[in-house]
Amino acid sequence: MDIKMELRPATEAERVFSYTLEKENGADAECIGHLRGDFGSGGESFHSTWFDTHTEHKASAFKEEFDAVVNNLRFDVAFDGILMSRESARKYGYAHPDSIMEGSYTTEFAFRADTKDRAYILRINPNKGDYNFYMYAYEKKLLEPRVQAEAARLQKELRERPVYYPDYEYANKHDELKQYRLSSKTNQACKRAIEKAITDNYDGRRLNELAAAQVINRYGFERTMCVLAHTIRRKQWDGRISSANKSWSATIPLPPDQVMDACCVNSHPGLVDLFVDEVRHRHLLTLPLTEADIKAEAARILSGFRNTEKPNSPTGTHFRVKLSDDFTFRANTRQLTRLGRYFPFQSFTLSSVMEDKGRYATISADEDRSKPLRTVKPRKKEQAL
Repeated sequence: MDIKMELRPATEAERVFSYTLEKENGADAECIGHLRGDFGSGGESFHSTWFDTHTEHKASAFKEEFDAVVNNLRFDVAFDGILMSRESARKYGYAHPDSIMEGSYTTEFAFRADTKDRAYILRINPNKGDYNFYMYAYEKKLLEPRVQAEAARLQKELRERPVYYPDYEYANKHDELKQYRLSSKTNQACKRAIEKAITDNYDGRRLNELAAAQVINRYGFERTMCVLAHTIRRKQWDGRISSANKSWSATIPLPPDQVMDACCVNSHPGLVDLFVDEVRHRHLLTLPLTEADIKAEAARILSGFRNTEKPNSPTGTHFRVKLSDDFTFRANTRQLTRLGRYFPFQSFTLSSVMEDKGRYATISADEDRSKPLRTVKPRKKEQAL
């Protein structure tokens, strides 16, 4: 049977389906069954056993296709004999580093082969004395929702994975080496993700703001900022990085140097600086406004009133100043009311303008704009803004 098939490294979410899963609640994704095999003591034999899971999907067309898939993986030069021998399986795995996965006690490799209607998840363990391969067969339409759900679960787990700050000695003493190593490995993956995001989102003139978003969405703010702060501390001498970002990096707590040594971003320093600017800005938008933030915005608006020579409202009867977009994004109703109390103008109002989705502070043209801001005393019920 001649079939068209593609082989690629399995994603992290797909690797889960290279193991036998429980059937309860459909956790096995309606697996048709799986093949377990080894290459014998000499490494070039082919011994295999088939295990049924959902026999209702095991039609004659599947049997023919499955045999063709196995034969392709053994004999088709397009797949380098991945299932020809233990050595060819090992070579193919290491030639595709994205397939590498850490098994319970050894390095394994995971691949996905696709035909029109089915997917085959292949796990390879090229060690003598072990079963060397497992291949699980699935109906694509039943597998894909499970893969998407697993990808979402893994993404959430990765984004929420805490940074481990103690050193190796502490981790060893307190039986936390697993957390230590996992955090270190994730830091390095975050560093590579930053480099890739910069490369993919720089068009030769500007760095797309999505570069920062995609890394933050995957690794979270804490880890992303750790990697960036470490990078900047290693580049204190570089004038292409702003003094503001250098000062910021000094405020970020970091794991010990032996953990972070492999986490220095190697992209162009100027692009790293732009990337840090965007990360810091996005992080700022997640923070609650303080009283100092509100007062600073009031001072900025008052300066805007004073520096506008003529009434600039559409009717020409009022002065207006747009609130900063960041302030508008972060402010709740109570904080906007708090902002208004700083102004000594009876006609002061806040209004929204639909055409630019902005919010404006407005006063009538006859107000005395030389008046200073009021002193606003905190009220007990407003101390927690």
